[in-house]
Amino acid sequence: MLDQVVDLGVNSMYEENTEDFYNTDTIEFDADSDFEDFFEKTKTLALNSELDEAFEYFGMNYGTDVNEFKKMYRVLAKQYHPDINKDPSAAVEMKQINMYKSIVEEYFERNGE
Repeated sequence: MLDQVVDLGVNSMYEENTEDFYNTDTIEFDADSDFEDFFEKTKTLALNSELDEAFEYFGMNYGTDVNEFKKMYRVLAKQYHPDINKDPSAAVEMKQINMYKSIVEEYFERNGE
């Protein structure tokens, strides 16, 4: 019975297509440019993820004006600055605010705002 199940022709279907799959004459691959392209796309995805987090942290969206961002940053900086807020977690929060600030500022610089 097991012999009958194996001999359904599935193996022959894969054997026919493996020659085309492994034929390197039809595949054009430039390792340097493809890697650079992949790296840029991956970098962009990572930056977009960080940018989404930063905008969400400041309660903004991509259409927010630079001046509105600066106002929101000042409010949070004043609230969590270690000289004003003596809570030990405020210093950690301030570092996070500054990290997100740099991400959003880079976004505004790239988009000419």
